[in-house]
Amino acid sequence: MDASTPTEDPIAGLFELADRVTEVAPRIRRMFLYTAVVIMGFLAIVVFLLFVALRADLLFLGLALGAVVLGATSLVLLSETDRFYRTLSERHRRLKLLQFADPAPKIPPGRTSVRRLARYLAVTNPRVASLLAEHPEALKIRSRAGPDGASTEVAFSIASPAGRPYRWLRLGDPGFVVIARVGPEQPSVSDLERFGREATAVAGKIGGRLARAILLRPAARSLERDAYDYSVRQPLSIPGGPPVAVEVVSERPDGTYDLVPHVIGIP
Repeated sequence: MDASTPTEDPIAGLFELADRVTEVAPRIRRMFLYTAVVIMGFLAIVVFLLFVALRADLLFLGLALGAVVLGATSLVLLSETDRFYRTLSERHRRLKLLQFADPAPKIPPGRTSVRRLARYLAVTNPRVASLLAEHPEALKIRSRAGPDGASTEVAFSIASPAGRPYRWLRLGDPGFVVIARVGPEQPSVSDLERFGREATAVAGKIGGRLARAILLRPAARSLERDAYDYSVRQPLSIPGGPPVAVEVVSERPDGTYDLVPHVIGIP
């Protein structure tokens, strides 16, 4: 290749291509929602005709039953396609955040490590910031009494429950739940597994999709190899959503976070 031939940064080209694809995703999702409403109206009419057909002939009854089956199948397919486009848009958003992210995330000011982490999530994630600005009660901090009687903050949750369309038809906003808890300085694989199960159970009770499960360490120490491998390579399986890593977030003495794995832009 001639040295004077202009070249293009392949990474920048990939981001530009992803931008073009993602631009049309909201319009496609609106089309899916409109189609779902039309199909639901069609099903309502067919169900009404089905009751009428019970007193009419069997041929009309069979046609009505067939229409109900086809309409229900269409709704299921629309739900799966809507989930694909939602995942595509979310993936692009995370890539954009990663593109401009600070490689050494700063620890914000706060009275406790739990409050500092909650503030960090609000600062780095527009969706969390918007939720807490409108509904401060969405952040719930749990405390535990120590042996001396003093109260110590040990966990928090940030929850945005799923909307009714998602609960009923798996369409629309699935909501999100962020669970964080102070863990041992040197967590084992069994600690991470147990915390993952507990976070999934809590998210199910709250009514949102688990988006982050964070084990917080106020002091940074090197993770054991098996615990590191589990956090990076063994995500939790979340029904109706992408896999979720059990994160280990540590506070470094230099005022930055150590993120394992380095997760940005979720939820």
